Amino acid sequence: MRKIINDLKQSGIDACSLQDLILEIVKYADEWRSEMIKRGVVKGNTKPTLPEMLYMLKLVEYMKDAEMIS
Repeated sequence: MRKIINDLKQSGIDACSLQDLILEIVKYADEWRSEMIKRGVVKGNTKPTLPEMLYMLKLVEYMKDAEMIS
C-alpha cells in the first residue's frame, strides 16, 4: 500500500490509506472538541455524544478542509 501511495505522490497525486484517513478524521474531531471545551460549549469530563448527522457534517467539513472535495 505504501509503495502505491508513494508512486502516486511522485506523480503529483495525493493519496492516503483508509486507515490514515480515519486517523486524520479522528484527530480533526478531537481538535474540534478541544476547541469547543475551550469555548465552554461542552464540559471537559464528558464523552462526546454528537448526533449522527453532526458526525457526518464534521466528516464532510474535514474532507473540504483537506481539499478532498470541493
